[in-house]
Amino acid sequence: LFFLPKWYQTVWFRLALFVAIAAIVYVAYRYRERQRDIQHQIREGIARDLHDDIGSTLNSAKVFTHLAQRENEKEKYLQQAGESIMQASAGLRDMIWVLDDSLDTVEELLERIKKFAIPVASARHIKFVCLADEHSRSQLLTKNEKRTLLLIAKEAINNSIKHAGCRKISVCMEAEIDSFRLQISDDGRGFMPGSHPEGHGLKNIINRARQIHSAAEICSQPNKGTHITIWKKKNH
Repeated sequence: LFFLPKWYQTVWFRLALFVAIAAIVYVAYRYRERQRDIQHQIREGIARDLHDDIGSTLNSAKVFTHLAQRENEKEKYLQQAGESIMQASAGLRDMIWVLDDSLDTVEELLERIKKFAIPVASARHIKFVCLADEHSRSQLLTKNEKRTLLLIAKEAINNSIKHAGCRKISVCMEAEIDSFRLQISDDGRGFMPGSHPEGHGLKNIINRARQIHSAAEICSQPNKGTHITIWKKKNH
């Protein structure tokens, strides 16, 4: 009598089982490494923001404080120092917001944009509108996406307030599971394509969009406002 081994007792099955376990371990390892790289990129971005944004703002406050001690126009310099400290405080709150795992939705991004935009727009008598449908508001963003989109929105809104001479600024967000689209528009004086001043920070917007593998489009015409659109297919 010859007793053949059952299918789960064969060498081929054991070999296949070993290969499957090895593949699962490798995939898990690669996933962990990818998540570690993403977290490292976020930490590097926050470190750059701390150095470039908050660090320079606090340094400006320090300079204004020294000028107030030496010069006659104390109130002017103390006011500027206070404004610099307020900017640094707002930047720090933004970084804490980015790191909060419970605030990764489009809804929270729009609320953060409104907290920044409404006070500065109201001070210039500019109407600010922020729109998104109910479906988009519940969509999730990665930490890198929400940080970068917030910085882009703040840059674009500042440009509109300082340079456009506009009466209205609008922010519109559309998001799906695999894509999003952010548009910041104003009804200001606009500019001819290719002739905008370098100081308007438009290159920064394009570069920031590339950091999250997104496309940026800036459309403007004289007396027809400016429209900045950031969009991304997440599975690309």
